[in-house]
Amino acid sequence: MKLLSLTTFLLWMLCAWGPSKSNVTTIEGEVKGIANSMVKIRKYEFESNKIVTIDSVFAKDDFFEFEINFNTGLCVDFYFEEQNKKSRLVFLESGEKVSISGDLLKQKIDQFGSEVVVLQVKGAKSHDELLQKEIDIENNPNNLKYLEEIIKNNPASLLTPVFILITLNNEHYYKGLDSKVRQSYYGEKVAERLSNIESTSAGKKAIDFKCTDLNSQSFALKDVHSKYIILDFWASWCKPCREDHPQLIALYNKYKRTDLEIVGIGLDKNDPDSWERAIKTDKIDIWKHILERCDTFDIRKSYHVESIPTKIILDSNKVIIKKVWCRFR
Repeated sequence: MKLLSLTTFLLWMLCAWGPSKSNVTTIEGEVKGIANSMVKIRKYEFESNKIVTIDSVFAKDDFFEFEINFNTGLCVDFYFEEQNKKSRLVFLESGEKVSISGDLLKQKIDQFGSEVVVLQVKGAKSHDELLQKEIDIENNPNNLKYLEEIIKNNPASLLTPVFILITLNNEHYYKGLDSKVRQSYYGEKVAERLSNIESTSAGKKAIDFKCTDLNSQSFALKDVHSKYIILDFWASWCKPCREDHPQLIALYNKYKRTDLEIVGIGLDKNDPDSWERAIKTDKIDIWKHILERCDTFDIRKSYHVESIPTKIILDSNKVIIKKVWCRFR
C-alpha cells in the first residue's frame, strides 16, 4: 500500500511539473500592422519542403507571445494571418528567450526567392550565426565550395546539418558531427537522407513500384525485362533534362527491347498537361512514362533524387549499376 501511494505521488509530481523548463523557448514579439489577429509559428522541413504549424496565438495590438517546447534547434517562420504574410526563416534553440520586432510593410526577397517580412531578432544565438554565415557565403565567389568548408569546419554547430540538407553530396560529413548535433532534429534528417542514399547506391537492389502509366495502363518495375534499364527522372520545365532526350532516343533505337528499356519518371505531378505535351514534343513516347507519385508511394523521394536530370541505370536483375546526377554521359 505504501509503495502504491509513493508511485501515485511521483506520477502526480511529474504531471504537475510538466515539460522541462530548460527546453522551453519563450518568444515575445511586436510586429506593426498585425493588430488583433492570428500569428502562427511554423517549422520548416528541408527534406520535404513542407511547413508545419507547431503553435498559434492571437496577437493583441501588434503584440504576441509564444512558449514552445522542443529539443535542440528548429528553423521556423512566423505567419501573420492579418495579411497572409510570412517572415524569413529564424533559427531557434531550445531554452532561449527571444524577442522579435518588425513591420508588415517592410519586406524583402529571401534566399529562396519568396517575399518575406523582415524581422529583427534578439536572443537567438544560432540565428545571429546564420545571418553572418549567409553574408559570408554571399560574398564568397565560390559559394558551394565555401559552404562545404563551413560544414567541414563546424561539427559542433546546430546549423551544420541545415547546411548539409540544402546542399548535395555533403552527407558524409554527418559522421564527424558532435553527438548533440547528430541527435538534433535536422541531424536526424541528415541521417535519414544518408540512409536513403546508401539504400539506392550502386550494388543495391532497386526499389520496386507499381502505378499507372501515361496511357492509363498498369506498370510495375518488376515486369520490365531487359539487359539494362534506365530510370530517367526529368520534368517538362527542366531544360538540361530535355536536351538529353535526343541522345536517349538514339540509345533506345539502337538497343531497345532486349538490351535496353527506358522508364521516364516525370516530376510534373502538379502539371500533368505540360508533362504530356513535352513527351509528344520531344518524341519520347516510344518508352514508358509515369509520374513521380504512385498513389502514396513517392518514387523520387524513395530513390533520393534531389536534383534533375538524374538517371539510374539498372541491370537485368534490377540491381543499381550507377546513379548519374547531372547530364547523361
